[in-house]
Amino acid sequence: MHYLLLLQKWNRVFNLTAITRPKDAVYLHIIDSLTVLSFLKGARCLDVGSGAGLPGIPLAIVNPHFYWLLIDKNSKKNAIFNPSYC
Repeated sequence: MHYLLLLQKWNRVFNLTAITRPKDAVYLHIIDSLTVLSFLKGARCLDVGSGAGLPGIPLAIVNPHFYWLLIDKNSKKNAIFNPSYC
């Protein structure tokens, strides 16, 4: 839920997602992201084109023992998830 609150906060500034209702975000962002969970193999995961951190951040939250790398060409979107901004 903390991630969704941050996403909602920064979405107002950077237009990260068209989904703005919290209930919709749970289903369309979190649950959708977690559907690939059973397909993950190995301990290193790469999310290319991560944008608002989807699906990488929800997957990293439930798999903190994996090494995660999220990449997006938009540096503004990358910067908002830097812990120093939170």
